This record gives sequence, C-alpha cells and structure tokens, in this order.
Amino acid sequence: MVCIYCKGKTEIVNSRHLNRSNGTWRRRHCIECNAIVTTVEETDYSKHWVIQDKNNRYKPFLRDKLYVSVYNSLGHRKSPENDATAITTTVLSRLGKSSKDGRIFREDIIRTTTSCLSRFDKAASVQYRAYHKR
Repeated sequence: MVCIYCKGKTEIVNSRHLNRSNGTWRRRHCIECNAIVTTVEETDYSKHWVIQDKNNRYKPFLRDKLYVSVYNSLGHRKSPENDATAITTTVLSRLGKSSKDGRIFREDIIRTTTSCLSRFDKAASVQYRAYHKR
C-alpha cells in the first residue's frame, strides 16, 4: 500500500483480526515520510460469494442488499442505522462459517437473518420473514 501523504511505500507495523466485522485492522508506517496510517480491510463478499436462488440461478452476494432489508425491518426503532449495521455484521459472520465453496443459498440467508433478528427484536424478525416469504 502507498502512503496517503507522499505516495511512498508503507510497511505493516501492527495487524489484528477483527472478530465482529470479519476484517483486519492494520497500522502502517511510511518508509519515506515516517507517517503512521491506520487501515481497516474488509472482505468484498460480492467477489467471493454467490447466492443460489429458488430457480438455481447464481447471483453475486451484495452486502448492501442484506443491509437494506434488515434496515427496513428495523424502521420502527430509534436508531435503525446502527442496529442494521450490527445485525448485518453478525449475519455475515455466521454466513461465513456456514458457506461451502463460496455458495450460499437464499434460504440460509433468510434463516440466519431471521434468527439474529429474533434475538434482537421480535417485531423486526416477523416483518423480515413476512417480506421474504414472497
């Protein structure tokens, strides 16, 4: 990675795995200007996962689509943005453990999301499940 200040080469000084977001936190040091930069690297699931739908067609997984559906079901809460972000992160973490060969079934996403929502907010879980039954 290049330095954001001088475009010089950087080296990794410290690195940690982030359990909650399934990403990696890194502290970088620029060799040329001695700047310290912190980065958080997260997986781009659309390049690694595909969803198999009811018609056996494959589509790339879109995190934002999951986030919007969770956000819509949490619309009655005071902070739906923060809640939807946390639930989406939890769902992604669980899906990552259960995915096989990068393939995820639509039903698994619905089941996992419903399970996470039911522990957090029963009304949101019912609303999410009702929308995705169609």
